[in-house]
Amino acid sequence: MNQPRQYNKFALNLKSYSLAIIVHLVLLGIIMFNLFWNPSKKIKVGGAEVQPIQAQVIDETLLNQELEKIKKEEDLKKQEELEKQQKLEDLEQQAKLKEQEIKKLEEEKKLKEEQARLEQQKAEELAKQRELEEQKTKEAEKKRLAEEARLKELALEKQKEEEEKKKKEEAEKKKQQELAKKKKEEEEKKRKLAEEKKKKEELAKKKREEEKRKKAEEEKRKQAALEAQLAEEQAKRQAASLFAQYIGPIRSKVTNSWIRPASVRPGARAKVLVRVSPRGDVLTARIQQGSGDPIFDRSVINAVYKASPLPIPDNPKLYPHYRDFLFNFDPPG
Repeated sequence: MNQPRQYNKFALNLKSYSLAIIVHLVLLGIIMFNLFWNPSKKIKVGGAEVQPIQAQVIDETLLNQELEKIKKEEDLKKQEELEKQQKLEDLEQQAKLKEQEIKKLEEEKKLKEEQARLEQQKAEELAKQRELEEQKTKEAEKKRLAEEARLKELALEKQKEEEEKKKKEEAEKKKQQELAKKKKEEEEKKRKLAEEKKKKEELAKKKREEEKRKKAEEEKRKQAALEAQLAEEQAKRQAASLFAQYIGPIRSKVTNSWIRPASVRPGARAKVLVRVSPRGDVLTARIQQGSGDPIFDRSVINAVYKASPLPIPDNPKLYPHYRDFLFNFDPPG
């Protein structure tokens, strides 16, 4: 990789040296031309002196400008060559790094393969060792099971003998228990029959008493409901009669508080549902039956709130009956 780079540098230097030599040779030729060429000399032609044609002298400034232009072009080419050389060096460096990276990856791959091989070998050895241990364990388990089977067989024989003896004892004991149980069941049956008879008699008595009590309570509840209904109806009539005296003052106060809208049509009327406090303060007011004119309906609601508190009877007992009332607003004109 270094040999092409050295060759490129050598070629670039050689080109620069050649350009310098050419420039010096041109300058030397110009100087020699000025020294040996004298345009002021006269030439004789046919016995007469004739002024020779003057050769055009090369302008040194133009020559310098041309040389400067050539130099700049060469410098530019030199710069381009250097940039190309730098790019080549960068590419070579990248290739070198890539080669190192590939080499590193190959080494890592070989290392991983070696590790995998060692791990596989280790796993195989462990598997063999585990297989030997399992074989030993199976043989030991086989011996243990054989011993357990022998001991179990002996225990079963002994248990069988004990069970036969126990069965005889339990059969005799069971016979005695059955006799005692039968006697006890008969006694329990008699006792239960007596208790059920007594319980039925008590339930029947309680049922009769409960029915009597419920009947009395129902009669009492009906009487109380009737009295309450009568009192409620009487209170409603009394409240309606009393509240009727205040309808006129309420209508007058609301009418005085009402501001007639400019667009209201003649004969507009509305029915308003009003809720008041015990002191007559308007709590809510909404249109129950509108006039068909939203502006008029809104002006009526505003007038009701503006007229608060409204004149109402001062009777706390009758207040629940006129807390909510319907008010027909029918303004004059």
